[in-house]
Amino acid sequence: MPKDPAAMLRAFFAIPKARILADLAEGDRDFERLLHEGREKVVADRRSADPKVVAESHHQMMVRAKLTSNLK
Repeated sequence: MPKDPAAMLRAFFAIPKARILADLAEGDRDFERLLHEGREKVVADRRSADPKVVAESHHQMMVRAKLTSNLK
């Protein structure tokens, strides 16, 4: 966990909408890769002290959650 959660939130909310939409579109094109892209990396990234790394990990989790919810 980052030492500065506020910095992680700033980094997370600074991800541009265009990037979010591009990541969703890429995940839609290659959903299998997105799902199998390494759970270990996600867990390791969440333990990072770097707020940007943790923010990126949360972003990827949100992309996977959105794409998975579209399957229902």
